[in-house]
Amino acid sequence: MILDGAEVIVISKRDDFGVIKYTDKFIKPISVKYIAICKYENDKLIYVILCNDKIEVEQNNVFNTIEEAKRYALEKNKNIIWESGIKYISFNDVDFQDGKVKRFESFGEDMLEIWYSNGYMIDVGFIEFINSFVITIVKDNDWINIIKEFEAKSDIELKRKLKEAIKWIKTKKK
Repeated sequence: MILDGAEVIVISKRDDFGVIKYTDKFIKPISVKYIAICKYENDKLIYVILCNDKIEVEQNNVFNTIEEAKRYALEKNKNIIWESGIKYISFNDVDFQDGKVKRFESFGEDMLEIWYSNGYMIDVGFIEFINSFVITIVKDNDWINIIKEFEAKSDIELKRKLKEAIKWIKTKKK
């Protein structure tokens, strides 16, 4: 998972981690619901990113080590529970090329379906027991005869392969 251009090392489960208050009274306080420990490429520093309930970046703090970052996070909530780095994926930057998109979960086995007028459908999900995203292409909702299947280990690879799948489908006729 990438947040603010940084790779997420770990992210907390959703919880209450305080509120960010601004001196400008016209800016509403923001509840912190997730804490992510991240690292930017070619940067030795570790970043603790405070996120709202949509896992959007609200504020960050800089540390020298992951241990220091985790200590800081513990000060925010002593019962913090860490998960792996992938928790949420936004598909806002993907061009679905006239496909009708149906979103199910922000993260899980049923994340996304994209239906095309030529009868093809792309299904996207995360399969926990193989720790991978799977992109499946079927035609006319025939799940017995899967047309293509891709596996991706990261959100970046998932989006790249999803774009390839969309491009492939757009070359097919009904």
